[in-house]
Amino acid sequence: MSTLTGLLSTLGGGGDATRPRLVHYDPQGRIELSGRVLVNWVAKAANLLTEEFDAGPGTVVGLRLPPGHWRAAYWALATWSCGATLRCLPADAADAGETADETDTDGLDVLVTDTPPAGAGAAVDVVAVTTAALARRFPGDLPRGAFDEAAVLATYADVFAALDEPAGTDPAIEGGATYAELVPAASDEDAPRPLLAGPASQQAFLTAALATWAADGAIIVVTGDGSDGAALERIAEQEGASARA
Repeated sequence: MSTLTGLLSTLGGGGDATRPRLVHYDPQGRIELSGRVLVNWVAKAANLLTEEFDAGPGTVVGLRLPPGHWRAAYWALATWSCGATLRCLPADAADAGETADETDTDGLDVLVTDTPPAGAGAAVDVVAVTTAALARRFPGDLPRGAFDEAAVLATYADVFAALDEPAGTDPAIEGGATYAELVPAASDEDAPRPLLAGPASQQAFLTAALATWAADGAIIVVTGDGSDGAALERIAEQEGASARA
């Protein structure tokens, strides 16, 4: 059975650790993460989750970020590194028929989001994420007690060791894969480089990314206004994309 620990070890270690594993295009530009850099972000986020919220098996972490965003990748991997359960939430509360004050937090222990609930406080622990690449702090108001990822994440350790391991039958994704099913077996394709344009959901992005990394490949994701046909053709050629995911 392929495991998340094994996958992260492969991504972050050895001679291939500097090879690009995630390339993200959006209106802000291009971001490239090597395996080592990605695993470094994962470790810091996992340490924040465990040190501040005691995240582990049985903890439910809600993820409300734009589908396919590079920051969503490391927060999902960090959640699974802790053995917690990930709940993928719609990126825009308005799209779900909600307001910012009516964010669906029922059953959540932690909410990781770029649209934190308004007001002085929140009904759930909040990690506020800004999607800008070089941000030093969250650009808006934060509920009382919220963690500003841009301001604090760098202070957490670069190496993570889970205190408790999830069982294979524990849910990795709420309503989706268990831990035994999370990381697929590697395919026969040699180091694929799929292009994923405007993923319909966070779960679709994460599923494609895990399958790509399990096959020792790199995923190229295009979100926002850059996902029109002509732009995608240019990006596919520039990145040497092998297929459309």
